[in-house]
Amino acid sequence: MRTFTPARRSTIVAALMILLLGACADPQAEPTGVSAFGHVHGLGLNSKDGRLYVATHNGLFVVDDGEAQRVGHLEHDLMGFAVVGPDTFLASGHPASGDLPDPMGLVRSDDDGLSWEPVSLVGESDLHSLDVEDDTIAAYDSTASRVLFSKDAGRTFDTLATIEAIDTALLDADTVLVAGTDGVLSLVDVEGSERLEGTPGLAFVDRASQGLAALGPDGQVWVSGDARSWSGRGQLDGVPAALETGGRRWHAATSTGIYTSSDEGASWEKVL
Repeated sequence: MRTFTPARRSTIVAALMILLLGACADPQAEPTGVSAFGHVHGLGLNSKDGRLYVATHNGLFVVDDGEAQRVGHLEHDLMGFAVVGPDTFLASGHPASGDLPDPMGLVRSDDDGLSWEPVSLVGESDLHSLDVEDDTIAAYDSTASRVLFSKDAGRTFDTLATIEAIDTALLDADTVLVAGTDGVLSLVDVEGSERLEGTPGLAFVDRASQGLAALGPDGQVWVSGDARSWSGRGQLDGVPAALETGGRRWHAATSTGIYTSSDEGASWEKVL
């Protein structure tokens, strides 16, 4: 297993943050990162047909036969994204027009991403991470560095902690796993937070069929059954941007493309 010293973890996390902030600081800037459609902020599998949706700096795309097709004509900067049902998505970020407030707060689409309606936090929060299980939502509000938690499908949120973070994932019905900008994981719930100092430097985390999956800032793939002990699983090319491990096949976005894995992250094939 690869080990991470604090110095190495700080260095690679700092490199990841430079890439992320550089790509996202100006919604009108020339996108850098994944593929022809710009920097990727989120991935999700539509439960209606299993197609992969890619939320980007320049709108929402769907992958068909190895090609990315734009969904509709909207070019919202979708910073957070989650599939919650057939053709039903949640998102956040910055609008491409005046039809929605900036930041958008939490918005919902019931028509395959063609249109979006406000749910909550409109004009208040930019949610850079969304993880959803039924009516429970974990989110990271970048405007105030808040880890947010909802039990009513996002109509209301409670603040669990203030942490500088990159990603969040629901560990269970009451606990959120947070990947901090310093590479340290934290377990957060209504009782408080616990920093897991002994874990490797991790940037993106997601729930998988056998537990948890994660990406290190250098593209190393990690797996865990309890969030405390992690094993190296595979290696991705490029700096990671998003991870989706909820389906039979895993998907990841990095600075060099979109990848898929059929063996739980041990090997990866570039699809875009």
